[in-house]
Amino acid sequence: MKGKRVLITVLLVSFAIVSLVYPRLASAQEPERDQNSTDGPEQVVATPAARTFRDWVGGIQSIVTIIAIAAGGYLAWRNLHIFRAREPHVTISHEISHRPIGVQYIHIAVIATLRNSSRVNVEFHDGSFTLQQVAPSSDEEIEELYADVFAEGQETYLQWRTLEAVRRIWGEDALAVEPGESETETYEFILARHIESVAITTFFYNSRVLGKVPENVDPRNAPRRKRKFLRWLEVRGPQGWGRTTIYDIMLGNEAVGAVADEGNETHANQEENRNNP
Repeated sequence: MKGKRVLITVLLVSFAIVSLVYPRLASAQEPERDQNSTDGPEQVVATPAARTFRDWVGGIQSIVTIIAIAAGGYLAWRNLHIFRAREPHVTISHEISHRPIGVQYIHIAVIATLRNSSRVNVEFHDGSFTLQQVAPSSDEEIEELYADVFAEGQETYLQWRTLEAVRRIWGEDALAVEPGESETETYEFILARHIESVAITTFFYNSRVLGKVPENVDPRNAPRRKRKFLRWLEVRGPQGWGRTTIYDIMLGNEAVGAVADEGNETHANQEENRNNP
């Protein structure tokens, strides 16, 4: 729908330009005739009807040409990803480690690395860190999750039980990633020791699309910004960038301290990039 609005806008602007410019070009190309001159062969003067028809044909041809160029450029930008060198693109990776604390708790540290692989500066104002429990889960819980995704189609992916969801807010220039560079953000979770596997999701919202979201507004429901000049069009681009990692907490009866860290720091056995929270 947004693409159609852009295409219609381009066509209308092209038609307006041709309507204003073509009559002047046609009149400027019309040769002046000396009605009193007797030199040379007899000049054949076109009738007003013929000139009008010729002008109309030329005008239509110019309009069709401009429309074809505009449509071709739009399709190339839309489908072939041409002219998108100024659009941001960020890749997120996780480094996760854990260690037991006391008798009943486990500490998990999540380091999210944001790498800017585009040619433009990317700044973030909003982000989220979410911790969900994967195991242990009862058969009844798994069957309900399965039904929501595969049987009834209410969800697009498994909605594990959420243990903690934290929103992060950064001020101006607090989290900005230059082209080709990386920045890291860390968050820590404390959870019960009986939990065996968790899903950790980090998501960083695209400030070019959403701007600064008020603290009382959920970024997932925040409207997109309007373009600076074409106020009726929304800013294109992804809502943000995220990654989900399934992390297994494998603790033996005697695994404590540094031993547990060394044995389990790389037990992130499934990762998935997402463009939407």
